Amino acid sequence: MTERDRVRGGSLLCRAGALALLAGACGVPDDDTTFPVDVPREDAGDVETDVPVDVPTDGEDLPEIPDSVADDAGETDAVAPDDGGGGPCTSDRECSDGVDCTRDTCDLETGRCAHEPQAEPCNDGDPCTGIEYCDVVLGCRPGTPIVCDDGIDCTVDACNRLSAECEFVADHTRCTEPELCDPDRGGCAPPISCATDEDCDDGDLCNGVETCGTLLVCERGTPIVCDDGVDCTIDHCVPADGSCEAVPDDAACDDGVACTVDRCDGALGRCTHEASDALCDDGQFCNGAERCLGAAGCAAGTPPVCSDALACTIDRCDPAAAGGAGACVFEPPDVDGDTYYDLACTGDDCDDLDPRIHPGMTESCNAVDDDCDTLTDETFACVRGTPGSCTTTCGSTGSRTCSGSCSWGVCNPPAETCNGTDDDCDTSCDEGWECCAGTSATCTTWCGSSGSRSCSASCGWGACNPPAEACNGLDDDCDGSTDEGFTCAAGSGGSCTTTCGSVGSRVCSSSCTWDACSPPAETCNGTDDDCDTVCDNGFACCAGTTSSCSNACGVSGTRTCSSSCSAGPCCAASEVCGNTCDDDCDGLTNEGCGPTCTVIEGFESGVWPASGWVSVAAGGALSSAYAHDGSYGLRDPDWHYRTATTVGNAGDRLFVWTRPGTGRTYFGFGANSTGAYSIILAPNTTELLLQQNSGWGYTNLTSTPCTFSTGVWYKLEVEFVSTTSIVARVYESNGTTVRCSLSRSIAGLAPAGIALRSFNGHDSDTITLCR
Repeated sequence: MTERDRVRGGSLLCRAGALALLAGACGVPDDDTTFPVDVPREDAGDVETDVPVDVPTDGEDLPEIPDSVADDAGETDAVAPDDGGGGPCTSDRECSDGVDCTRDTCDLETGRCAHEPQAEPCNDGDPCTGIEYCDVVLGCRPGTPIVCDDGIDCTVDACNRLSAECEFVADHTRCTEPELCDPDRGGCAPPISCATDEDCDDGDLCNGVETCGTLLVCERGTPIVCDDGVDCTIDHCVPADGSCEAVPDDAACDDGVACTVDRCDGALGRCTHEASDALCDDGQFCNGAERCLGAAGCAAGTPPVCSDALACTIDRCDPAAAGGAGACVFEPPDVDGDTYYDLACTGDDCDDLDPRIHPGMTESCNAVDDDCDTLTDETFACVRGTPGSCTTTCGSTGSRTCSGSCSWGVCNPPAETCNGTDDDCDTSCDEGWECCAGTSATCTTWCGSSGSRSCSASCGWGACNPPAEACNGLDDDCDGSTDEGFTCAAGSGGSCTTTCGSVGSRVCSSSCTWDACSPPAETCNGTDDDCDTVCDNGFACCAGTTSSCSNACGVSGTRTCSSSCSAGPCCAASEVCGNTCDDDCDGLTNEGCGPTCTVIEGFESGVWPASGWVSVAAGGALSSAYAHDGSYGLRDPDWHYRTATTVGNAGDRLFVWTRPGTGRTYFGFGANSTGAYSIILAPNTTELLLQQNSGWGYTNLTSTPCTFSTGVWYKLEVEFVSTTSIVARVYESNGTTVRCSLSRSIAGLAPAGIALRSFNGHDSDTITLCR
């Protein structure tokens, strides 16, 4: 066992190197006396002993923790600047201050070093020792430990490194038998009288299971010893369930090598030390990547070879590049000395032989790209000496030339072409051709009507096209027919759709338009034929419609009007149980009627005892961890009963979901203020029992062997064959497979309330009544 493993709890939770210096900061009393400190001992199952330690406590020589130390992270925001000496810095590697917990950097703008404290290198991984911090001069400094002392001699006082909380565990072995450690009575005290083992349970399984002895006084159990044999783990007993926890403690594995990552591997039972090249990195690229050689520490890297594979560039590694971290740089040539690199060698100078041509140069009217933006004379109206198109005074496309001052000359119109426009600006269109392309003119058709013709794209007249037909009694369009294309022929008749959607009749007027549509007589078809807003008026009902009704049993439903306009039967949406009518018109009566199940207690109020429950003896707690379904379940109530729902009529089935621990669950029926009957799921005696609990005591009536698994949900049910005869069953977690059962006739049993009790880690949820 290591010193780190032994000195874990309470006031000795300080770093070894600073114990004498920082005794006051570790929670040591204000006098110079020797005091007892509780520490866990792995070889004794974390049973703690008092270790006397002499520590100076006047605190006068202790360093003060700077105000800049953050309470929640142990890290300062302060950065200590370098006070000069040795000239300005040019890279981070020139700023090392020799303090392991500072981040040393060079500000390239000011040339000064800065040293920023970092909390992580100082963290010992133990929250019980307080928050360690980094001093920019002294390096890592210890924090203020958590002091755990409840003032009771027989309790083991320690700080839990997993939760950073104090734990006070009763240790009966610190008392002289038959005394027991009872913190509620101030420490060691005589054993209390008892009737059952439950009366002696102190709720802490780590100090053993207390029992009620033959003299009916409580006796101590055998403490649980937690030791996995691994020096680098923190071994701990969980009082709630007596289980052992072994948590790896990486801080116990420090090998003193700065570049290894030290871990406690509980599975291997030993410390591991993994080399990390990242911890050796000095942040400088030009001297190569440093490596960690394990126990040998950091080794220097091999400087990089800088090459961009271009013969035209000068390649080198510059330590000042990348903010002082260093980087490869590749410089192209600048032949004309204008500070712009040649475009042919990764640069942007489009003429490296003329210093007057480069990016940023002012553009001149010279037909040259002076500023290397791929554009020429772009700040002027045009490029010197180039031709361009233009729009003439008559809108045609002419031509012009850019002058020596980079301005456009006059716009010259083109020669006339056949295109329907005045190209040469002489106010005439397509002169020299038969007609102006795209224009039209009137003409006389072969049937004597006035038509039209168009000038083609080749400037020649096309055929004479007749006009559209007019309502005038003539054949206007020369097709041998009269008035075609209008809504109707004057004086003719036809069918139509009325305003209510029926088929009516109409007559065409002298203007070739239809008169109003007249509706037909009403028929039985589910529509309003005569447009009087009434469907199938004159018949019993409107075909296809439904209406509300009540059947002979008074059940509300709907009926549908048939295609012959007669009313159909009155049908409900579903069958109503208990009457003599076929409510849903399916030819069957009372089909599908069966027992109805109701949850009478789901424990979802979040309060215990819930409304309606009467406490015979206090006890029980609600939690989501105890729930079978919903948000809450109930653990270990003492006797509670409720009479809000009367249970016990023939055919009633009452059940509850229960998850056993190591005790029992009592599910009561026939309950009132004087007692109840109960069926009992009893894993502690591997049986299913039936008891009479008069005066909330117990008398066993019958039982059957039955085994149960801890932590598995079972359905515990009582069925009332009659008011005085019951069958009790336990179902598997699927709720349908019977695990065990018993039956019994109980003279004098009558319908009454329900009751519930359990102990030693039994959970209950969702009480349901089916009838």
